[in-house]
Amino acid sequence: MSATTWVALIRGINLGRNKRVPMAGLRDLLADQGFTDVRTHLQSGNAIFASEKGRAGDFEARIAAAIEGMFGFDVKVLVRSAAELAAVVDANPFPAQGADPKELHVTFLAADPAKKAVDALDPGEYAPDEYAFGDRAIYVRLVNGIMGSRLPDWERTLAVTATTRNWNTTTRLRELAAG
Repeated sequence: MSATTWVALIRGINLGRNKRVPMAGLRDLLADQGFTDVRTHLQSGNAIFASEKGRAGDFEARIAAAIEGMFGFDVKVLVRSAAELAAVVDANPFPAQGADPKELHVTFLAADPAKKAVDALDPGEYAPDEYAFGDRAIYVRLVNGIMGSRLPDWERTLAVTATTRNWNTTTRLRELAAG
């Protein structure tokens, strides 16, 4: 059996002084969970690992529990296979429209949001920011940057766990996961 490469997106660690997790400690923690080829990217909760068996949901729970056990705080973890992450990158509609990559982000979702919650959104309310829904992802274009964004708090609005990565980080994670 061949190992599958996975990407863990850990929400809310190493932002300011809160929830500090050294990347060496995170790599050790993941290796202790039986994962192989463990790597991290940046200081903000991005890890790549391989496993011969298991599912994303199981990995999310295991990693979150291990972080709580080792570091003493609760975090949300979203996991995508390398293939799923590549599909997210490929499906982003904004690069084909000529959008500046510096304006782009992806909000990863734990599950597809309820259709009713999505239908209740009015894209015009958030202009000039734009968004498009994908498979457990929201593609976001922030013309005035993240601090000038008018977009809603996706997690609260959609009642789905979410974590956001800028486009550069997302595409770099794809490259790292591809080998």
